[in-house]
Amino acid sequence: MSRQQTSGRVAGANVARRKLHRIVKESVDRLDPIGLLAIGCPDDEYAPEIKRIAQRLVTAKTLSLDIVQTILHETFVEFFDHRLAGSRDRYREAAREIMQQLEALCS
Repeated sequence: MSRQQTSGRVAGANVARRKLHRIVKESVDRLDPIGLLAIGCPDDEYAPEIKRIAQRLVTAKTLSLDIVQTILHETFVEFFDHRLAGSRDRYREAAREIMQQLEALCS
């Protein structure tokens, strides 16, 4: 593979990562699972969680609605706790949005 081909692949991967990050951010911000955005916290309040979710989505062997929902819930439990993160069901709609966006991105 030439240097130009490698550079193009890296650039393409970076674009894909940015799109994934945007998809996750939009869904998480809309969900606002802890209610921090609703009380006026900064727009990047969930940045560490979004980064972790995107990393886990990239490294998942397969993706499904249930897997994305689990990744979302587990991440918020890890960063906050079960009480603040709430039930797994709370993350269903955000997981559905992410899956729909990913499917559109890959088609």
